[in-house]
Amino acid sequence: EDIFQQAAPNQRVLVKALDDAEAQFERVVDKADENVVFDQINRVVSARADLMRSHSMMLFRMRRVLSPEQWQKLGDLNEREKKKAADKTK
Repeated sequence: EDIFQQAAPNQRVLVKALDDAEAQFERVVDKADENVVFDQINRVVSARADLMRSHSMMLFRMRRVLSPEQWQKLGDLNEREKKKAADKTK
């Protein structure tokens, strides 16, 4: 829980940065020249990579402190949440 709480503020900042980069991409994709669009694509990809890196480090830190059984339970919970989210989009 402490690891998650420590990571949460940074995760929120990174999610917002990704959302902003994607929104800017949507604004320029049909109106700008190829170089501008290419630069914005790089910003989106970079923001997504930063978010994934942060999330992966959080999971790594969790894995170091959890028992194998706890880690498995966390994985199972994550899978159930992914399935629930996928079902909502249908």
